[in-house]
Amino acid sequence: MVVLACHENRQYDEQMQRADSLMEQSGSDVVAAAEGLNAIHAGYHRMNHRQQMRYRLLQVKARNKLDQSVAGDTVMRDVADYYRRHGTPNERVEALYLLARVYHDQGLLPQAIETYQMADQAADTTRSDCNWKHLFLVHSQLCSLYSEQRMPDYELEELEKMKLLAKRANDTINYILCELWKSDSFWSMGEYESAVDQEQKAIHLMRENGYDQLANGSCGTTIWYLIRQGKSSEARKYMDLYENEAGLFDEQGNIAEGREAYYAYMGKYYLMTGKLDSAEFFFRKVLMYDGERNNKEGGYEGLMQLYSKKHQADSVVKYANLYCKANEKDMLGKSTEKLGHIKAMYDYSQYKIEAEASRLKATRTMLVAVCIVLVLLVVLVILAYVYYIYRKKARKKQEEKNIQYAETYRMYTKLMKERQEEKVRMLAEKEAMRHKSAVSEKEINRLNAIIHNSQEGQHRPEKWSLEASILYSDEVICMHQYAVKGVAPDSLWLDLETKAELFLPRFMQTINDKQYALTNLEQRIALLLKLRFIGGEIQNLLGKSSQSLTNSRANINKKLFKGEGVKGFDEALHALGEAISPPDM
Repeated sequence: MVVLACHENRQYDEQMQRADSLMEQSGSDVVAAAEGLNAIHAGYHRMNHRQQMRYRLLQVKARNKLDQSVAGDTVMRDVADYYRRHGTPNERVEALYLLARVYHDQGLLPQAIETYQMADQAADTTRSDCNWKHLFLVHSQLCSLYSEQRMPDYELEELEKMKLLAKRANDTINYILCELWKSDSFWSMGEYESAVDQEQKAIHLMRENGYDQLANGSCGTTIWYLIRQGKSSEARKYMDLYENEAGLFDEQGNIAEGREAYYAYMGKYYLMTGKLDSAEFFFRKVLMYDGERNNKEGGYEGLMQLYSKKHQADSVVKYANLYCKANEKDMLGKSTEKLGHIKAMYDYSQYKIEAEASRLKATRTMLVAVCIVLVLLVVLVILAYVYYIYRKKARKKQEEKNIQYAETYRMYTKLMKERQEEKVRMLAEKEAMRHKSAVSEKEINRLNAIIHNSQEGQHRPEKWSLEASILYSDEVICMHQYAVKGVAPDSLWLDLETKAELFLPRFMQTINDKQYALTNLEQRIALLLKLRFIGGEIQNLLGKSSQSLTNSRANINKKLFKGEGVKGFDEALHALGEAISPPDM
């Protein structure tokens, strides 16, 4: 049973992953994804909690992709809460975005705006897997909402954010479309010339990137502006591109769905050029698609102007009344509703701002009170500690005075006795040291001469700036002994390098520095030369020939000192770093 349940759960995950992938494709694939989700609905109650939340999210996502209303959804808030606690940043963004879409469809615009903003804040833009397309959708919905509410300033702000997100996602077409949509915002603000300039800028980008057909169908604002300015020839040039090169009209001359407002543009053009029959045809044609406010207004206004030119007063009055009613209805209906939404958004935002300000004020007051209490406690503790230290030092000072007197007297008697004994001992040792010194001086001179000859003219040992404690250490002496026998073992090399790290830290740091790129062999040769090993000893210890040693010395000279050959190398190497005695162990 457990194996079957695991297998079934794995199948659910795979089917939901397949559906999610399909929803990123075309419309038919989204339908297939929705059908796939419906196919596993019967097993919903056998899914674990994580799978149930995923299934609910994908259901809402599919309906949203298919432009179906999600206003009736009742579980998306629970789904969003789940992903806010357990999901990745990308999953949190998607869940909050879909919750905002539910609020949007329910008409709860303030909650929708806040949730869109929460989705934006939930993203981790520092991660390499950040889903920039999800963030683009979030801001595109905010932009659409502000556009519906006739708030072009906010719409422009969102379009700028969308441009940046499209750029991060390497989404060229959406980047260009954001530039195009800014034209509508400028037009809504009454900046008609700026709107045309912005549209032309977007069209130029489309042509630069090979979207010629899209560019031909993106000049509506320019056409309308030129018609309003009475520039019929210039308008005709853009209309020819729009009608013949954009792929928007079928063989019967019908424009693509959603673009019917262009019939009003055509009617206005023919009205301006005196072709009244053609103008009336297109004004009446646009009224066939009266679902859109702009279509009704454009059609009635056009017919009013048409009959004004024909001097048919009754028809002018008729269509003037229809135009006013359409406009008035929209103003009293939709606009009233929109203003109510805008006020609700403003009141809601103000409430949020005031609530947040009150919360911050209360938090600051509490923090100030806590800080004052903590400061007083710290001051009291410090005062108590200072008094304790003062009393302790006073007692200790008196005790030290008593001990000092007793110790002084004891030391006086002891030193007097030791002084007499020392005089006797020093007389005896003086004679012995005189003899030993003479013998040692003679032996040192002999050894100096031998080493001097072996070092090929280098400084005498008493002029080496190395500590005797490393030169005469067990490791160095043992290495000299191995130099007679042959190659030294790795353990002895490790001991020698450890000793050198203590006594010659800067020297070892230099030869080990990666910027000089010394090989392991070159590092060992440099260390042996620093410790005054002669060439023959180094050859035996490393198993290398005389020529190989010479070549290695030249390489080290070039890497460390930028020198050529081995001239001056030994002096430079001996001067590199300095010897220090390690701390007492």
